[in-house]
Amino acid sequence: MSSYCQLEPYSPPEWASHLAVVPKSRIHLAMAPTPVHRWHLPHLPSPFSVWVKRDDLTGCSTSGNKLRKAEFILADAIEKGSDCIVTFGGIHSNHARTMALAAREVGLDSTLFIMTESPKVHPIDQVGCRGNMMLCRLSGATVVACPREEGKPHIEDVLRISALMEGHLDKMRLRGRKPYFIPVGGTCPLGEWGYIHAWEELRGQRALDNIDDVIVTIGSGGTACALAVANYLTGSRVKVHAVTIINTPADDLYNVIGQRIEELGVRGVEPRDLIDLIDGYHLGGHGCVNKELKELVISVASETGVILDTLYTGKTMLGMLSEMKVNPHRFRGNRILFINTGGMFNAFSGIVDDVIKTTPSSSRINGYSES
Repeated sequence: MSSYCQLEPYSPPEWASHLAVVPKSRIHLAMAPTPVHRWHLPHLPSPFSVWVKRDDLTGCSTSGNKLRKAEFILADAIEKGSDCIVTFGGIHSNHARTMALAAREVGLDSTLFIMTESPKVHPIDQVGCRGNMMLCRLSGATVVACPREEGKPHIEDVLRISALMEGHLDKMRLRGRKPYFIPVGGTCPLGEWGYIHAWEELRGQRALDNIDDVIVTIGSGGTACALAVANYLTGSRVKVHAVTIINTPADDLYNVIGQRIEELGVRGVEPRDLIDLIDGYHLGGHGCVNKELKELVISVASETGVILDTLYTGKTMLGMLSEMKVNPHRFRGNRILFINTGGMFNAFSGIVDDVIKTTPSSSRINGYSES
């Protein structure tokens, strides 16, 4: 009988068993192992070749990298007797969508604090009902709309909303609830085990045998950090790169990665020795897009059938292709593995509608005719 959605004891790979945080349990949620295959990308600079790890196929409504994190985080929530989760994300958050749906699958309620952009309209209109937010609402989640404060740095909004969440957690406990707090992006030592485990999956698939470089998105940092740590602990000669999709300076992100590494118990190694951060392709920050990015997402989909999104994997692709052209020597070799962390539901938010309507490959629509 399938063990899907069941809490099971977890045995870590030997090479990671000495880390400071080792999960005791895991809930089987992801459709894994996800496939790895050659990816014949349009306009790929010579002499590079690319393979793709299809973590956009970890599930259906729960597709993407966040589900691997949820397997360990929700297991901990259940072990601690929690009856609900509370977490935070942006209006296009893959994390919020995945956690809300996965929590519901294992019998937990969810409250999502969502950073929005429109403080002057009703909260329902701030959140909307498209893309990831539609799925969050379908899950039955309680959504708390938290508009950004105009002119304030992003980090100040995050700190303000974090304080609101602390107060909400206290109120829930007073009402007899047992909430479990999940940091933004699921970025915490238990969440990072999602991609420590995924690295062992890649090794089992022998997907790293003929690869020189791995490239992934970096936002909150958990997925990229876990891949870099796993690469280091296994003695792999692969070089890990991460394309930044937020406007946090690379130096600050290296500091964040350093903190994550220390929390996992890895000592004596500098973040810059573990991972190469590729900056300059966030287009102004999280959620910012331009026509070139939209055209790239449409081109990759129409040529290869693989869906990227404009917030995460699309920017990663943009950065990868550009660096192959202008700075090819930053890569260890020319055989690249791209980790597709998912995010396709943002395509349903309307972000690319304007370019889809004017692109020949996505506008082959004709009326039926008998002749």
